[in-house]
Amino acid sequence: MAPSAPAQPKADKSRKLRQLRLADERARREAGTWGDVNVSEIVHAPTRSTLLQFWKGARRPDPGDGSPRPPGFRAEHWKNAQRWAAARNADGFVHRSIAVNVSGVEAERIIAEHAAARETEGYTVTLAARTPAD
Repeated sequence: MAPSAPAQPKADKSRKLRQLRLADERARREAGTWGDVNVSEIVHAPTRSTLLQFWKGARRPDPGDGSPRPPGFRAEHWKNAQRWAAARNADGFVHRSIAVNVSGVEAERIIAEHAAARETEGYTVTLAARTPAD
């Protein structure tokens, strides 16, 4: 029987990855971009439209699944997102994470930048909420 591979290389890799993650987190905290806001988009390619949204917490809100309004969403923003999803065929949706663990200010910048880029590409952009500071 062949000797099993040592566990050390895997432990070294895990340790190095953790150090990189912690260093990135530290640098983002120092730069003021670290926070508890996540940003994502739902793209509907057949209609060339996209919904940009932000949220706090681990579970990404899905306006198309009929779930109640998530904490942190204003009622009118959640209804806006649900109307957007209901007006489109769900088969064409592609969910994509844009940023995780960013500050509200950083999320605002990312949303504005991403919205501008999508509009340049010819997409209609809908914002589930205007800014994380809402």
